[in-house]
Amino acid sequence: MNFGVVKVPQLFIMMISIKVALMFRINATILSKALARTKAFPIRETLENYFEQLLDIIKVLNMLECCFNKLMLAIVATSVIKVIFTGYATIRELLYNEKFDNIGMKSIFLDNDQEFENQDGYLPYLITLDSICSVFSVILNASWTVIFLVPCIYCNEFSRSALPVITSKLVCDDAKNVKDQIVQKLMDSSWNLTLGKLVVVDRTFAMTLISLICSVVVVWVQFPTTVSLLPT
Repeated sequence: MNFGVVKVPQLFIMMISIKVALMFRINATILSKALARTKAFPIRETLENYFEQLLDIIKVLNMLECCFNKLMLAIVATSVIKVIFTGYATIRELLYNEKFDNIGMKSIFLDNDQEFENQDGYLPYLITLDSICSVFSVILNASWTVIFLVPCIYCNEFSRSALPVITSKLVCDDAKNVKDQIVQKLMDSSWNLTLGKLVVVDRTFAMTLISLICSVVVVWVQFPTTVSLLPT
């Protein structure tokens, strides 16, 4: 996932997600101020205007979801796989001094073990540098995955930001039906940013993803292996 052509779609998704989240938040703020100005019960027209604006923003969110949910799934899946493999190789090299072909400089300089086994020179420094770079690569990939998911989580959370504003107010009888429709729409989970229509991107998903990565790497590294990760 090198920066450039590959990550341009990710950057677009992040920027659009932030923009849509701000639209939801601004809409909720306008509603809150409108209700505060009534100094009594919220009027029916205020709720109806908010509901119309909410539906317009949901249409934008659905367009984003329709265009990018499968791409989001591919991005997150490849990033997670890369983090797991890189983390596994790094831990094995750091803890057990094992060699993994095509992972870094260590494999390049240790192709001929007999030639370098009795030489001091710069080899230990290169091995140390390679280990540092491997750790940095794991942190960088994990950080990029988190940074990519944060705007999507931010968008999903702020899409419901008006719910506490509405439920904290009493309404008169003529506005009760409108309020109930708005609450039902805000509680509806069918419109969210998802990963390929499989998982809703929220904080629970993010914590589950982090736990999965850590668990797989920790369990995997316990198994002894003498086989390289990548074939020569």
